[in-house]
Amino acid sequence: MVGARVDGAGDDVGAALGASLGVSAQHAQDGAASRRRRKCGPWFAVPPGSAHAPHIVGAAILATISLLLLSWAYARAEAQILATTEYTGFLWAMMFGWYFYAEPVTLPTIAGALLIVAACLIVARKTPQLDPIEPAAA
Repeated sequence: MVGARVDGAGDDVGAALGASLGVSAQHAQDGAASRRRRKCGPWFAVPPGSAHAPHIVGAAILATISLLLLSWAYARAEAQILATTEYTGFLWAMMFGWYFYAEPVTLPTIAGALLIVAACLIVARKTPQLDPIEPAAA
């Protein structure tokens, strides 16, 4: 992503895939944490105190960055390639849930993870198609 140009010249599908995977990891971490909070039920919810403000602002900044990266990625690679890599969020959620919250990883979860990895590998082998429509003359 560091070597890609903002003006669109020298589009880098690899960087776009990396950005998409990073966004998936961030969404998965958010999902694992919120799943943990939902187990208590909404009736135990209390408004966060001012001590939590830096964490809330940090989460908002990370969410904004992840959406900007996702937009950047979709501008540089085919949607069908990036859409498949976004499913890796389920893999990240499985790993974060297991590592941070000691959630069990079941056999159906592992089977689903293998299907996602297989789909990503199939799509990654596909060569991008050039747009058959020529751009308008400036």
